[in-house]
Amino acid sequence: MLRSSFVRVASVGKWLWVYFIFASLISIFAIIQFDRLSYSKYLSELKSEMYLELLEVRETFEGLIHSQSLVLREFATFIADNPDITQEEFSKRVQNIRSIDDATISIAAAPDLVITLIYPFVGNEGAFGLDYRRNDEQFPMIQNMLDTGGEMITGPVNLAQGGLGVILRAPVYLTERDANGNAMVPGDVR
Repeated sequence: MLRSSFVRVASVGKWLWVYFIFASLISIFAIIQFDRLSYSKYLSELKSEMYLELLEVRETFEGLIHSQSLVLREFATFIADNPDITQEEFSKRVQNIRSIDDATISIAAAPDLVITLIYPFVGNEGAFGLDYRRNDEQFPMIQNMLDTGGEMITGPVNLAQGGLGVILRAPVYLTERDANGNAMVPGDVR
């Protein structure tokens, strides 16, 4: 009888170990699943945060481009109305515009597709005299802008004054005619 009780206890002990191992495996599986779900939730939250941050950057960039586009249109209109403007007059006009962003390196005008007006001149001397017709990198974009008649943003572009930059351009169409009655060649403002 003692032996029979001992066998039953040993038999129950074996089953307890089986139940313990089974419960441990289920617990480990549940912990792994919970960890995966937590990590998946973390990644989802991280993606949402990044999306919102990128959306803010995009909105800021679009706002900057829009405000600078308005400034550019004003300059294009001013130059079209004053085709014989001097560098001094151009510089004064640029200085009076308050909505120019700090990220703006320069504002230039290229009558007959040659940069002859630029502000500020100091630090941007490399761009002065640039003939777009001879600039293989930028001329196709200029030609496209002139063909479409709209503003254009290009970049990154190797800047004539050095470095890389994004260029916002607007065509300038003069209504004046030359001695033969032909429309004058358009230029651009950037």
